[in-house]
Amino acid sequence: TMLRVRIPAWPGRASTALLGCGVAAVAVGLAAGAAPLAAAGGAAYAAGALGVAVLVVRVLRAHRRWRPPISAAHVVAGVAWFVAGAVALAAVLPGGDATFQRFLPVFLVVFPAGFVVQTLLGAWLYLLPMARPAHPNERRAMLKATEVGAALQVAVGNVGLALMALRAAGLVPFAAGALGAALALAAGAAALAKAWAYPLLARLGVAADRSGDVWGG
Repeated sequence: TMLRVRIPAWPGRASTALLGCGVAAVAVGLAAGAAPLAAAGGAAYAAGALGVAVLVVRVLRAHRRWRPPISAAHVVAGVAWFVAGAVALAAVLPGGDATFQRFLPVFLVVFPAGFVVQTLLGAWLYLLPMARPAHPNERRAMLKATEVGAALQVAVGNVGLALMALRAAGLVPFAAGALGAALALAAGAAALAKAWAYPLLARLGVAADRSGDVWGG
């Protein structure tokens, strides 16, 4: 919907089944101390996540007239964090609860922040202007307003998340993790500000130079 292309064919039922059964097996396996069950669940979950990645790649490869908007960039980045996290989770689960506990700080960066929060930010930047009653030209102006600083916002947010994940894994010093948190918060704050101020920005005529290649007009 964000890219304005037809959805491609995709084995969605298989991916859904793998994700659902995988997360159930991981939960039961960790709760019961059954590392083989948790590992099997992690492998199934990772396979389901890779199925989602296949869908996203097919959508991105579809022919389209317009450049991707910032909303789509955030959602695609969120899916990338989800897939990477699922694969990493599958790699640590064979070690049982002990290795999962060591991975937990990374888990809490990758899934809630990298995937869930970023996907919500991208969705809001698209859905709020689209849901507002307005003339098509006015709505286009609102969507253009969300494109201000788009590339920088996505880049800064994801660099920040990467530094946070590396710090959670103990691979970089505390200062790098603190910088990452500041960058991620700054990008998130910018997205939230635009998500709520887009009507005012549109009335003021604020729009990114690239927004004509995204929304036309």
